[in-house]
Order: sequence, then structure tokens, then C-alpha cells
Amino acid sequence: MAFNLAATSKYNYYFDQKFGEYKVMKPILHGRNTIFMLLLAVAVLFSSLYIIKTKVDEIREIHELKQFIGAFVEINNYEKIGESDVTTLAKEIYRAGNRFGMDPMLILAVITVESSFNKDAVSPMGARGLMQLLPATAKSISGEMGIEYNGQKTLSDVKTNITLGTYYLSKLSARYKNNMKLYLAAYNYGPEEVDRMLREEGGIPVGYAQRILKTYNKLSL
Repeated sequence: MAFNLAATSKYNYYFDQKFGEYKVMKPILHGRNTIFMLLLAVAVLFSSLYIIKTKVDEIREIHELKQFIGAFVEINNYEKIGESDVTTLAKEIYRAGNRFGMDPMLILAVITVESSFNKDAVSPMGARGLMQLLPATAKSISGEMGIEYNGQKTLSDVKTNITLGTYYLSKLSARYKNNMKLYLAAYNYGPEEVDRMLREEGGIPVGYAQRILKTYNKLSL
């Protein structure tokens, strides 16, 4: 015997009631989905715009860094630094600045004064590389950051030297509450020496900081 839904009032009532509820609920559910989809679309749009703006800012800032490095190399006839080296320098300076919350133009100013972009530079005190780090300081920082330290090889590597030097600058900046003259002096003379000068209320040498700031101010115009 075939089941006759039309002839069964019990099931007619059940399905009529359920479909009636569905017809009432469907527009509400549809409206909620529409609002949700609109909110999701707006969120995706703003996220996309932020990503695009960030990428545009990155490209612009790297281009500005490249322009300065390229001009400096040309003026000083540095034949050992080619176009690919300039691009690498600009990218690593930008990335290190973003990673450690330091102005890339300040990092660029430090490298300009410290080594004139010579990754193999060695100071009379034994500081090495682009950001002129003393081996003992570099070894200590490498340990903090979990970077393997291999002496001269580590200090001559462009990416590693910039990473270590920028991290060190950021530590000094935090130590001296973002007082640029103090943390730049500490970068040059060492934080222990600057602390001693402050305790004794003596004057902090400003020559090094002034050289950095002069270059930095030109770059930041």
C-alpha cells in the first residue's frame, strides 16, 4: 500500500508547520548571511588595502635607500660595490629596521659613518664589518639571538652584520629611553663607559653622535 501524504492529516500538519517556520526564518537567515558577507568583504578590502599600502611603502623606502647608497658609491668611486650589492644593502637595512623598530635611515647613517659600506672594514680597535661591531660584542649579541658566531665570517656577512648591529642599536635605544645622543654615544664608546660618565656627571662626547645625526638629518629630509 502506497503512503498517501495528502490523505494523512497528521503529516500534513507537521510539514505545513515546519515549512511555515522555514518560510518565516529564511528571510531572517538570508539577511544575516548578507550582513555577514558584507562585513567580511569590507574586512578583506581593508586588509588588502593595508597589505598593498605596506608593500608600496616598502618599495618606496627601499628605493630611497638604494638611491643614497648608489650616489655615495658613485661619488666615492667604490668599484667593489655593484648594483646587486646596493640592492642587497637596501633590502637588509629596511628589513632589520622593521624587525627591531629602528628607523632604516638611521641604520643607513650609522653604516655610512662607520664603514662607508665596506663590509670588510676593520677599525684600529678591531671593530669589523658594515656596522663596525667588536668581536666580543658581536659574539654576545649572537648568543642572545641564537645566531651561530663564526668570527670574521659572521662579521663580514652583510645580512648578519646589519642584523646584529641593528639589534644592538635597539637594545641601547631601550636602555637609554630612546635618547638618541646617549645611545649613539653608547654604540661608539660602549654602554659601560657612557654609564660611568653619567654617574660622574661628566660630559658625554657628542662628536660621533653629531656625525651620525648630520647624515641622518640629510637622509630624512
